[in-house]
Amino acid sequence: MEENTKANNNLIYILSLFGYIFLISMLMIVYFHEVNMSNYVHYTGCYQPVADYSVEAGKSSNSILSICGSSGQEKCTRNSTSLADAINFAQSSKADKFLYNEKTGFTALLSKKTNYYNNTDTSIYTANKQLINQSYDNVYKKETPGNYTDTNLGTILRGAAVSSVNQNQLQG
Repeated sequence: MEENTKANNNLIYILSLFGYIFLISMLMIVYFHEVNMSNYVHYTGCYQPVADYSVEAGKSSNSILSICGSSGQEKCTRNSTSLADAINFAQSSKADKFLYNEKTGFTALLSKKTNYYNNTDTSIYTANKQLINQSYDNVYKKETPGNYTDTNLGTILRGAAVSSVNQNQLQG
């Protein structure tokens, strides 16, 4: 009877040891896999959009810059014929944010510290200072875009940042 108990204890000890080794092995596999993937952030999961402008649709602001005009003290507003025209206005004034009303074409350059309120007709566009690029071999880097003077609409508005804008406005 004592030998049976001793054999059972040895069997339990060996099975527990193999179970412990198996558990540690699995944890190490998961750990090294996660360490290997810790630098991998797919661009679709990032906060920073892959485009020149971030769009906050349905937002408006009264934080309009007052540094325009011949005196340099007039409000920076105008009526634009299209979103491309509004972008050119913002770029020529070196503005980081602008407000665009899709129905009326009203465009206003905004200060960096902007007060927001809801308005279904307008959107606030913010220039992105760094773009996230992903290459074919999974090398990631942030690039600071050059000047914003390119008038080619295809390079100004990349990605899904303008998904809320009507495509007819982009061609106009």
